This record gives sequence, C-alpha cells and structure tokens, in this order.
Amino acid sequence: MPRTYRRKLGARQYRNYSEEVLSQAIVDVQNGKLSVRQAAIQYKIPRKTLGNKIAQKHNKKPGGQTVFSVPEEKVILQHILTCADWGMPLDSLDIRLIVKDYLSTLGWTVEQFNDNLPGDMWYKNFLKRNRDELSVRKCQNVKRARAAVGTEQIISYFDHLERSLENVPAQNIINFDETNFLDDPGLKKMVFRRGVKYPERNINSTKGCICVMFTVTAVGEVSPCYVVYKAEHL
Repeated sequence: MPRTYRRKLGARQYRNYSEEVLSQAIVDVQNGKLSVRQAAIQYKIPRKTLGNKIAQKHNKKPGGQTVFSVPEEKVILQHILTCADWGMPLDSLDIRLIVKDYLSTLGWTVEQFNDNLPGDMWYKNFLKRNRDELSVRKCQNVKRARAAVGTEQIISYFDHLERSLENVPAQNIINFDETNFLDDPGLKKMVFRRGVKYPERNINSTKGCICVMFTVTAVGEVSPCYVVYKAEHL
C-alpha cells in the first residue's frame, strides 16, 4: 500500500515558491537590480537558499533523490510512449518488470527495491513526475486484424460501394450487421500518452458473448433481430 505523507504541525516548510519565482530572483541579483537580501525579502525565498542557487551549490531537489537520473527516466518514458503508440500499452506490472530487467542488465542492485522490482509507490511517483505526458486510462481490446485497417482502406471501400449501388432502389439496399454482448469485456487500466483519444490495446482474445444480428433497409425498414446464444437450449 503506497504511503501518504502528511506534514506535521509546526514542521519546517520547504520550497514555498515556484521555479519561475526562483529564476526571476536569481536574474535580478545577477543583473544588479537587487541584493541577495533584498531579493530574498521581495520574493519570499530564504536568503541562504538564494545564495546557494546563485553560487551553483546544492542543486539537487529537496527530499529523497530518485533512483534514476533524468536522462534514464526519459528513456523509460520513451519506451512506454512507443509501446502505447504501437497499440501495446503497458500496465503497472509491465513497467516495473521492464525496470527490473534494465537493472539486471546493468548489474545494478537497488536496495529500495525488493529483488530489484520497483514497488507501487515508485510507479505512482514516476507517473506523477511525468504527468504532462502520461495518463492511466481504461482501454478497449481491438483485434490486430481490425487495427490494421487504416483510413485509406475505409475511404476506398466507400468509393467502390457508391459506384456499385448506383441506380439501385433504396428498398433494395439492405444493411446487415451484428453486435456482441460480452460476458467479460476485459477492460484494464493501462498507461497511455496523455490526451490520446481512443485508448486501445491490440490483443487477440476470445470471450463468451451473445450475438444480436439485425437488418435495416435504406428506406428505414427494420427486420426483427436475430439472437444467437452460445447454447443448444435457451
């Protein structure tokens, strides 16, 4: 279970300022507009902290440091985005196993991880650090054959259909289709690129379902639905 940090009453406060405010204070001091003391008072930044930043000291983030460096986390992020773009999104366990395999390849043992496998807390913090590019969504399972159909094939199909239906009476144009009611849709939370419109996973899977078939003519006449159950007896 991930830990939830709560600040104790009266505890020392850290970093009650944004990165933009700190950068502006440094620029004002370096340009001679303000002294370090004046900038500390005006921007409400501790004077010692401001002096250390100007002197390029203690540039690490406050608190515990991340296991991986920024470039290494960017590589992990790029792998996650690539898998999601290819229709094979990763879930929490997939990402953690990739990290474990990466550490094993380097021969690197991380004491914070149990058997070099990151925990749920590392996974949640990784998503939080990269929330501008990653989001967790429930995805729909799409078979590979259906996912392989692109925009060009669909446009070409309707172009041929329009020519083949020319001069055909509307009552003779019948559309037949079917839909399935799955007993287990298999929805699962996966990690996707933030802002993706259709979170889908390409996977070949079989589920028990009830098939409902129906026909509609171009003039709006609807035939009774035909229901197929997966059983010899209803």
